[in-house]
Amino acid sequence: MDTLMSQRFDEASARFRTMVKDVVPNFDDELPWILVTHRYPDTDAYACLWMAVTRIVGDADYCFKMLPAGQRLTDEEAAGHRVLYMDTGGGPLDQHDKDVGKASSFQLMCEHYGFDKEEALWPVIKLTVATDNVEAIDPTSIHYVLSGLAYYHREDTEIDWVVCLSRAFEMFDILHAHEKQRLQGIADFRKFGSRYVLPNRLSVAHVWGRPQLREAAFDLGADVVMWTLNKGKNRNHIGIQLNRHSPEKVEKGMKALMAGLRIAEAKKRGVNTVGHDLREHGQTPELFGGWFLHRSCRLILCGSKSAPLTAEDYTKLTPEEINDILNERLSNDKLW
Repeated sequence: MDTLMSQRFDEASARFRTMVKDVVPNFDDELPWILVTHRYPDTDAYACLWMAVTRIVGDADYCFKMLPAGQRLTDEEAAGHRVLYMDTGGGPLDQHDKDVGKASSFQLMCEHYGFDKEEALWPVIKLTVATDNVEAIDPTSIHYVLSGLAYYHREDTEIDWVVCLSRAFEMFDILHAHEKQRLQGIADFRKFGSRYVLPNRLSVAHVWGRPQLREAAFDLGADVVMWTLNKGKNRNHIGIQLNRHSPEKVEKGMKALMAGLRIAEAKKRGVNTVGHDLREHGQTPELFGGWFLHRSCRLILCGSKSAPLTAEDYTKLTPEEINDILNERLSNDKLW
């Protein structure tokens, strides 16, 4: 680390320590931590505890304490500890009884310590704000899994809070890692991918050799993404996918594209296509190799991790030829 970077790191660490000292008695003492939130923690409280464990306590010993909402530890209970209150007990990390509009304690915590500058934490912030303000939540959201932990990990009336907290932290770790990966994918697509617009205003994206970037292309507004994955010796896996938010009528364009690819593949193989439905979903390897149209008509594949190809089933078309067919079929609405 050079001198300037080291100086900036030290300055940032000093600012962080100052902010923590604002709300933690005995912060400068090498004492174990008590992390306090309310009983039966909700999504907001779980998130606060997760952030405290991963970003604040470091290698120090810590334990959790769950109190009735609004209560604080007695002086005797707090003695010999660094105590951090979150989503309960008042203070800057508790949004209750504050005129802060739609907010959550996790949001206040991230803003107080500067964690909100990390974009990968924004989905968690948005989730805690939504749940704390009784907004509609998708029934498959992580929120409902967190809500059910105390009921799942219990015997009779005894709840295993250690397991509940462990599971909650694991879920937030996964969510955070996924968002970091998504944001990195967007950055990588801007570096390695390409995008253009067809005459009918459909946006097409290419991610040659990087199929993992297709979701990033969709995030950036592509209607259709084509990707390749080289398997050696002029063999490629090919994928063409329609954005989940594209109008249903474009599915007809994907059928027209599938027909065009099958015609071109059959020509390369010297196969007669007369009498065959070139727009049907599924796969006909004896005629068209590994080309496959998903039942949704939103995905075309020729090879994938879950459906490996035989040597004969790899497409005989080059990626450039496939792309020419894509442009011709998807830009010509009359073929739909």
